Amino acid sequence: PGPMTRSVADTVLMSEVMNGTHPSELDRQWLSRDGLFAALEEGVSGLRLGVLGPAERDNVDADILALYDTALDTLRGMGAELGRFDPPQPLSAMKDTVGAIIAAEGYVHHGALTDDMQAPIDDDVRPRLAPGATLPARDYIATLLQRRQDQSAFAQAMRGFAAVLTPTVATAAVPVAEVDQSATPAHFTRPANYLAMCGLSVPMGRTDGGLPGGLQIMARGGDERMAVRIGAAFEAATGGIGHPEL
Repeated sequence: PGPMTRSVADTVLMSEVMNGTHPSELDRQWLSRDGLFAALEEGVSGLRLGVLGPAERDNVDADILALYDTALDTLRGMGAELGRFDPPQPLSAMKDTVGAIIAAEGYVHHGALTDDMQAPIDDDVRPRLAPGATLPARDYIATLLQRRQDQSAFAQAMRGFAAVLTPTVATAAVPVAEVDQSATPAHFTRPANYLAMCGLSVPMGRTDGGLPGGLQIMARGGDERMAVRIGAAFEAATGGIGHPEL
């Protein structure tokens, strides 16, 4: 691949390294365009991709939404078929379930530090783990069962789609002093994790203020090849966005 697909190619390389692929096998795959590397040049023509409906679009700031729509136009121009994707429940509905899992499992590993008020834990992190100390086992188990049901329902809703496209984050970056620690910017990324999907984020442009926006490609769990295929094609078509003027 040429330099325009370099960052997605690097992502594939890192993924294979983390999977324990031997360096000599990596060289072979790269030279022969085998494995995930083959997806870098497959394009998106003929793929049916899910896009946000009106309810989910309302969660996105106007400047990021403009970048998102331009990205969709680019993919449509490359031969992809775009269709409205309606999730079985609003993505925001998964927030509390995800939060319960984070608290329960986080407290198991870091409970001693969480309870030690002298321990160097950030004041905005401790409240996310502390509820795990009193979360009943029955509630945690019920949460895991709910997660399985949600995964099944989402998989059914994705039938006919190769992947679902969302903004990575619904807003451009904000100054640190304006960050609201009681909320999460992971409106679109947390559901992908919760639903055991795989995903890739690629730059889709810069806002009028010069800040970058990302396009999240959500593919089925284990289908990294599809996420890489779409991301590489999009990156090759757009040529990247350069560096913001900081």
